[in-house]
Amino acid sequence: MHYLFLTPGALKSLVLIGSMASWQPIPFAPLYTASKHAVLGLMRSLSVNAPLRLACVHPFFVSTNIVDPIALLFLSGIPKNTVQRVAGTIFYAATNPDENTNGAAWILADDGETLMAVKEELKMGVYKMIDRRVNSVKQSVSFAQSILLELNVVLHSIATGVRTCVAILWDVSQVVGKPIVIAALGVLAAKTALGYL
Repeated sequence: MHYLFLTPGALKSLVLIGSMASWQPIPFAPLYTASKHAVLGLMRSLSVNAPLRLACVHPFFVSTNIVDPIALLFLSGIPKNTVQRVAGTIFYAATNPDENTNGAAWILADDGETLMAVKEELKMGVYKMIDRRVNSVKQSVSFAQSILLELNVVLHSIATGVRTCVAILWDVSQVVGKPIVIAALGVLAAKTALGYL
């Protein structure tokens, strides 16, 4: 994550792999269920202010050799996902330019339609106060970023002006040459001798 935040550019995405266990408990698998809930929570937390696209893909069982044979027997006759479908969803989640899909959870519940889960909103009590503060901080950061961009433009203009003045003075010194330099040094020496400097 550290390098994703440091590296400039808009084409950055992080797609986490959740599971249907991110949404529903899996019987006799509490640790797996807890870890997949954590993946969804991590994506939601990072998506608040990360400078990159974030998504989480939640497939139901995929037909691979990683699935336990007993689980496959239990799931016989139930539609499962394919590796190609999951990979296509990951690619779509990473490259979709729609800002509303940033931080989205993509659910592949079976071999049917891919669903984008609507983000829940908890805006009651203290959460309403926290939400207002977070939004205020976001606006302040956005304002500070716009000020820094404007300052960058002003500093660039000043630097361009200084470079232009130096170039003009250089050209003038090349044309006028030694007499001006000697006269300036003479004036400087006279002022120093008379105590003006």
